[in-house]
Amino acid sequence: MASEAKLALGSLDNTVRKLTENSQAVIADYFRQRRAEDSKKVADDIRKEGLYPYPKQPSTAVERAEQQVFDICAATVHEFIPKFAGNDKDSRRLTYHLLKEALESSPSSLGTIFEEVLKLTDDDREKLLKLLEQTSLSAIIQSANIVSERLAFLNGLEQLVHDKVNKPFVKERSQLHRLLAHNLWIFGDEYLLGGDDVRLSTVLKQHLAIIGDPTWDTIDTSKMKDLRDVPDLVLWKKFMRGKGDKFEFVVIELKRPLVKISQTELVQTKKYATKIMANTNFDKTKCHYKFIAISDEIADDALEDVNQSDRQPGHVLVGKHHDIFAYRWSEILHGTKVRLEWIRKALELEISDDNEGIEYLRENYSQYLPDEFGKTP
Repeated sequence: MASEAKLALGSLDNTVRKLTENSQAVIADYFRQRRAEDSKKVADDIRKEGLYPYPKQPSTAVERAEQQVFDICAATVHEFIPKFAGNDKDSRRLTYHLLKEALESSPSSLGTIFEEVLKLTDDDREKLLKLLEQTSLSAIIQSANIVSERLAFLNGLEQLVHDKVNKPFVKERSQLHRLLAHNLWIFGDEYLLGGDDVRLSTVLKQHLAIIGDPTWDTIDTSKMKDLRDVPDLVLWKKFMRGKGDKFEFVVIELKRPLVKISQTELVQTKKYATKIMANTNFDKTKCHYKFIAISDEIADDALEDVNQSDRQPGHVLVGKHHDIFAYRWSEILHGTKVRLEWIRKALELEISDDNEGIEYLRENYSQYLPDEFGKTP
């Protein structure tokens, strides 16, 4: 190949490209094995000294990933700081514990430990962080943390909106609304917040800014009396494939668990739709709109609207540029759980009992919970 000047072609030559790719793969695998051997030796030494921060052998994919990443971190610390192995046991025990806690709670915080605790240079710290970014184990841990937190949130939310002890005390705007504003992933990870408890006139300005309309900052909404209603949440997403420069906006009306979705709530939701559809400032060429009412139950007088023979349950009305839906919380939460289920199984995650969901909400969202939440009758 050299005599035929093919090597000079580099990746333009299929054979050279394949040789290069195979060589790179072999070299990368070699160094992965060396790192694994080094980390295992360091981990074994730490265990012999009684300083290993994990008291038992891993039993799940996430636990195995955490310990493997810890072993890599510990080995790399020993590599970059040769004097570290000579530090006193208490100092090293604290450092290992900090590494363990960072991996369990927030792998992204490892950079702070490397900088402030281990005093690594900027260059060494970047090398170590780059090394961790290259391993899929860190991604497994981060994914596991996200999924486990979401499962705990769903568990707690179910008890908040379904439990007969909790639901009478749940308020719509100051509690349920605020919880969901911080957890829009329930409706889909593709959605972003476009409006939170603001008038439709404000929603209009945000809508125009999102779709790139240059008039968004100059349009006068002060005289638009038809846009004074205040929906709870407005979400949006942009279609990245297939539909080009198209957007979807979702207007959500939340009801406290004791309020069933009746004709009154359907009329209110349809009112939002009517006003947006009638206002020529809302784009109708590249935007589609969904209007959704959500509560714990559907009243008898709304069952026929919610369960129509020619469409999916919950699909109340089909318009040219919009659709109207009414859902029970059980349907929303079931759809969210289905999206998480395959990840949960792959990572072997479990929410042990209802108390775990309750404690998660109390720890992270206590300001949005009724005082009675989680109390037994």
